[in-house]
Amino acid sequence: MRKGQLELTDLSGSEFMSLVSQQARSEESGSISSQYERELCRGDTHVGALGVRACDAVVGAISYGKLALPRHPGKVSLRIDVVVTRRHCRKMGIGALLIAALINKFAKELGPNLHHVSVMAVHPAMIQVFSKLNFERAAPNVPLYSRLLNERELLDMQRQTDGIVNLKLRDLKALCVPCRRFERHAPWCAAEG
Repeated sequence: MRKGQLELTDLSGSEFMSLVSQQARSEESGSISSQYERELCRGDTHVGALGVRACDAVVGAISYGKLALPRHPGKVSLRIDVVVTRRHCRKMGIGALLIAALINKFAKELGPNLHHVSVMAVHPAMIQVFSKLNFERAAPNVPLYSRLLNERELLDMQRQTDGIVNLKLRDLKALCVPCRRFERHAPWCAAEG
């Protein structure tokens, strides 16, 4: 990938776990770990990771698991696992972009078979993103947020996540313009010093 380029891309389990281990501590929520670590590293098909790559660096990533719902034949539950962003790229909307892009991807791929999306969220910024996407909290003292999707809800979710993805990608790509134009410009995606 050339300097000044930005893309959403699938990541291997080892690439995702490498990012998690590099960024394994968050001041707000403690250590970060994946419930799907073994499956991600084995390359199981029911789990995966999506990342934002800027230049040659992965600046953020999200992992997930897809579970078949036995009580609803053919239906799938999407479980959002871990959202991680490089420290120097935080507060830029990368987490919101990843969440929206992941939900949008599976809403389009699975269509009406996407029945449910859930996440355990403790970080205030992530709780805010899921609240804006109309996820409901399971109980006051439980950090489980979820959203059931019927046909209308699915279309609303697709429209909403399309808007977020387009807006966040546009904002981040605007930061890439100086890198493409000026050879000496330091990329925003590269850590300082």
